Amino acid sequence: MSYPLIGIPCYNDSSVRWNGSLIQAQGRAYIEAVVTAGGIPLLLPLNLSEAMLKAIYDSLDGILLAGGEDLAPATYGEMPHEKLGEVDEERDRVELELARLALSDGKPLLGICRGIQVLNVAAGGTLYQDLAAQRPDALHHSLPVADYPRDYLAHQVDITPDSLLAKTLGVITAAVNSRHHQAIRTAAPGMVVVARAPDGTIEGIESPTHPFAIGVQWHPENLAANADGRRGLFEAFIAAARTWRHKSYAPVTTKDTQQVAHKRYGPIGVFDSGIGGLSVLREITRLLPHEDVLYFADSAHCPYGPRPLAEVQALATAITAFLVEQGAKLIVVACNTASAAALHHLRANFPVPIVGMEPAVKPAAERTNARKIGVLATQVTFQSELFARLLERFAVGVDVYTQVCPGLVERIEAGQLHDPQTEDLLRRCLTPMLDAGVDTLVLGCTHYPFVRDSIERIAGSNVEVIDPAPAVARQTARVLEREGLVNDLHYCGQVTFYTSGEAVTLAVQIEQLLGIRAPVRTQTIVPFPLSPLRGAGRGRR
Repeated sequence: MSYPLIGIPCYNDSSVRWNGSLIQAQGRAYIEAVVTAGGIPLLLPLNLSEAMLKAIYDSLDGILLAGGEDLAPATYGEMPHEKLGEVDEERDRVELELARLALSDGKPLLGICRGIQVLNVAAGGTLYQDLAAQRPDALHHSLPVADYPRDYLAHQVDITPDSLLAKTLGVITAAVNSRHHQAIRTAAPGMVVVARAPDGTIEGIESPTHPFAIGVQWHPENLAANADGRRGLFEAFIAAARTWRHKSYAPVTTKDTQQVAHKRYGPIGVFDSGIGGLSVLREITRLLPHEDVLYFADSAHCPYGPRPLAEVQALATAITAFLVEQGAKLIVVACNTASAAALHHLRANFPVPIVGMEPAVKPAAERTNARKIGVLATQVTFQSELFARLLERFAVGVDVYTQVCPGLVERIEAGQLHDPQTEDLLRRCLTPMLDAGVDTLVLGCTHYPFVRDSIERIAGSNVEVIDPAPAVARQTARVLEREGLVNDLHYCGQVTFYTSGEAVTLAVQIEQLLGIRAPVRTQTIVPFPLSPLRGAGRGRR
C-alpha cells in the first residue's frame, strides 16, 4: 500500500510556555487523524519563499488546512472589526497560496474550522468577522476548550443529500463540536454549501468540479472515530490523496505527449482594461519574438481603477476564459488593477500559468538612496492585499508615498499624451511626492509608460522612474521555460488583437503607440457573476 504525503501548515506560537521563544507547530489530533487514515503527515514551515513553497507543494499528495487564528483583514480587503482576534499573516500567505494551488490543480484538500474559511477566501468568498456581533440571531458557536471538552457536541448540522460530504460521512444529519467565532458569509464562486447549523450558519462547503475539496466548520479530528461528524472523512481524504499519488506517477502516453506539444505551440494571452497593456506587449514581443500573442483590450469597460474589486474580478475572469478558449497556453494580466483584484482567483480557477503585474516596490526600495519612494497607481491597486504584502515584505525602513491620478488613464486612452492638460495633470499628481523628497518613482499602471517622457521631465534627472513591463516579460519567459511551453525559436510570432470596444479606435491607438498597423477583432465581454471580494475567517484550535 502506498502512503500519500499530506501537508499540514504550521502555526506560530510564542506563548509563555516557550519562555518567549517562537516555535512553529501543529495540533497532535490532526497528525493522528492523518496517520490513522493511512497518510503520512508532513508539517510545513511558514518561512518559505514562493519558489520553496511551490517545490514542497509539488511533492505533496494532499493539503490539510487546520484550525487557528483569524485571517488578517488585509487578505480580503476589509478594515478590522473591533472583535477581530489574533492574526498570523505569514500563515495566511502560506495557506492561501496552498489552497489556490490545490484548487487549480485538483489536488485533494480538506479544510477544518479556520481551514474552511481559508478555502472560501482563497476561492473568492466572504465571511463574518464575528458572528455574535454581525449576526446576533446566531447560536453561540464559540465554546472554549477551558469550559467544554473538545468533543462536546454543541449542535446538529444538516448535510445536503448526495453531496460528497454526505456520501463520505454516510449521514445527512450529524451532531458536531463548535469552537469558532467567525463563519462563511457567502460561499465562493464554484463552491457549494453542503452543511448548515440550525441557525443557518454555513458549516460545510465543497467544490463539485474538484475530486476532493471539502471544508467543515467543526473539528472532526477531536471526535470519536465512529462519530457522525467524523466517520469516513479522513479515510476518504487519504483515499483521494492516494489516487492523486498514483496519477502523478502514471507513465506518460503518446496522447499525453501530443497534448503537451499542441499546448506548447499555443499563443500567449495578454489583456488589460484598454491600451495600457500594450506597454507590456511591446516588451514581450521584443524578448519573445518567436511566440504568438493574443492581446485583449477591454475598452468597453475602461478604466478599471474606479470600479469595485468584485466587478474587476468578474471582467478579468470573463476575459481569461475567452483567451483560454482561444488556446492560450499562458495568460499575462497586463493590468495592475486587474492583478490586484483577480490574480489569485484566476490562478485558482484556470488550468494555465498566469503572470500578473505588481508595482515595482522591491526594486524601488533597493535603489532609493533617500529611503523615499513614490508609487503612482489606481485606488484599487493601493487597497489590495497584493500591495499591502509588497510593502510589508520589501519596504521596511522606506517611506512610501502613494498617489492616485484620476483622469490620466482616460487621457492616455484618448491619445492625449503630450498636450498641456495632460502635463498639468501629471504635475499636480507628482508634486506632493516630489515635495516629499522621493528619489525613485514606480509606474503602477501599465498605461503610464506611454507618458514616461513627461513624467521624467517633471520629476527631474535626480528621480529614477521604474517601469515594471520589462520584468513582466522576463517572468513570462521564465514561466514558459519552466512549464516546457517555449515555442520553436525559429518561428516568427504574430500578434492578434481583440477589443470589447471599437475596433477602429484600437487600431489607431496601436499604430500611434507601437508604430504598427494591425487588424482588430471585436469581442463582447459579459462579466462573470461573482461575489464581492470581501471576507475573513477564524477557527480556534
